[in-house]
Amino acid sequence: MKIEIGAKKPDNFTSYWDGQYDIFSHFEYACGIPHLLFAVTTVKENGKPNVCFNSWSCFSGDSDGFFAVMSGISKWGHTYKNIIRTGEFVINFLEKDYFDACVNTINDNSDDADEFAAGGFTAELAKTVSCPRIN
Repeated sequence: MKIEIGAKKPDNFTSYWDGQYDIFSHFEYACGIPHLLFAVTTVKENGKPNVCFNSWSCFSGDSDGFFAVMSGISKWGHTYKNIIRTGEFVINFLEKDYFDACVNTINDNSDDADEFAAGGFTAELAKTVSCPRIN
């Protein structure tokens, strides 16, 4: 199942109390769920797609924006460098069936590697940023 939630609160997100979505971002309710794994996707400096297998992060937001605190992304890795360079990334919440594919991207993550191909993923361009997302 694929669900996309953008900057505008979906109409089916009804308020449980007055001002709920004025104080808290709708993303708090969309992403504030337990997750086993996710993949951060970016574009490397040479144009190759990058996949960064991740977990143990924090997602939070309010009316000023949505924030992802990804402590597992090292400032020495190319994912961090890609995000700093372009300011763009996609967070892909995945099912457990993708675990082995994500591990394959770790085993083949050189600067020249197409990490989508390494994981057997199909890339799809995200709607609002110039990064691939896992389809």
